[in-house]
Amino acid sequence: MVNLEDLKPSSRSKGKRFGWKRAQLGAAAGGKRIGCSLYELPPGESTWPYHYEHASEEWLFVVS
Repeated sequence: MVNLEDLKPSSRSKGKRFGWKRAQLGAAAGGKRIGCSLYELPPGESTWPYHYEHASEEWLFVVS
């Protein structure tokens, strides 16, 4: 079990369009073959430019 309050998120920004704070939940829970991250975005910003993945699926759930 992982408590979000115990994780230290990393942060990244590039210009005025891309930026985030990220907590890696999958790794913190001991996941070896699955990834799960919680992103917090500043208003009006995106995590990455449009792209696609060859060997994995990405899901995005917008909380608010």
